[in-house]
Amino acid sequence: MKIFKYVFFFFIISSQLFGENYVKEYTYNASENDSKASARKAALNALKQQLIKEVGTEVSSSISKTTNIKDDEYKKMIRTNLQTLSVALTKTEILDEKWDGEKFWIKVSIEVNKETMNKEFKKQIKKVKINRLNSQYEDLREKVKVGLYNLRTPEKIKAMTSKAILLPMEGEKNIKLHQKVLYTLKKYRIDDKQYRDFLFNILKTIEPQREDYRISLIIKYVASTKMYSEKESKIILDLLARMPRNMQGGYYYNMFKYVNGTKQELYKISDTYLQMVYDKKVGRPIAVDFGKEKKVFLRALPKDVATKLNGKWSGK
Repeated sequence: MKIFKYVFFFFIISSQLFGENYVKEYTYNASENDSKASARKAALNALKQQLIKEVGTEVSSSISKTTNIKDDEYKKMIRTNLQTLSVALTKTEILDEKWDGEKFWIKVSIEVNKETMNKEFKKQIKKVKINRLNSQYEDLREKVKVGLYNLRTPEKIKAMTSKAILLPMEGEKNIKLHQKVLYTLKKYRIDDKQYRDFLFNILKTIEPQREDYRISLIIKYVASTKMYSEKESKIILDLLARMPRNMQGGYYYNMFKYVNGTKQELYKISDTYLQMVYDKKVGRPIAVDFGKEKKVFLRALPKDVATKLNGKWSGK
């Protein structure tokens, strides 16, 4: 029984690695300029294209069940990507051929790796979806741009931000538009709750493995409008904790010194942050040094808040 399982398992693995064999025939009608060699080449290419379409349709039909790509789109995908999909044809062997000077008949065994073709289809599907989104985003971007010129009432502001939050803060065009939205809202001192929540959700999920321009864009706006709520403060502190060691200092001024809150509120969040640093919960993969980080952090705070904190944390 075990031997049967091993053989069956090997068959599955080998079929994935080595593919399936197809034996196909094709007759090519030669032109006056064709030689036997050119006719053979043309017949072989035509047969391969025919097989790619056949297997491609088979593979795409299984994928289409889990996507919203239509059959016509798959057919177009196959037609326009024959060269790309040909990588799935891993081995070709001519079994028989006949040439009478006018027609070239060929019989070929071709090995097709469906797993490779499946991967290529997924790449093409991703491109199709990106193109769809780009088209949708272009419409949204235009509507947001128009909305930015009419923010006279709360209803107009909400209408604009309702569209802006549908645009991920990713990609050059989207980021530039969000930058314009942030600049406009900050300029007119507009604090929109749904857009603010959208921004904090980005900060909550962002992985700051390197300096990210989006963090600065977001922080400059949210800090200028009002003091962070308890939930927002946790997101800010968690973000600092996730940052690579010694990256935190670049954000202190915008996150703390220029936040629109009372000194008491600023003292509270700053004290919580120093406690996190002291407990070695800040910095990846190695926690930041408390003594060094405290000096950098206190320099970024208003003098009276920094003095009060320094008094509490001196000697630690």
